[in-house]
Amino acid sequence: MDNQNYYDKKFTNCLASNKSLTAAAQIVIDAYLDNKPQGQRKKKVSSAEKDRLFWH
Repeated sequence: MDNQNYYDKKFTNCLASNKSLTAAAQIVIDAYLDNKPQGQRKKKVSSAEKDRLFWH
């Protein structure tokens, strides 16, 4: 799990919390549409980086 990005981790955590595949996918999609991550660890995440993380 160390090499997973923000969205992969979010999806994996949802599944580990016994959420359905559909619910986990919806949570990750909502996070993407809500512009998450918004800049963790003092580094602002650009739109291009956010897209790369989501679509990789």
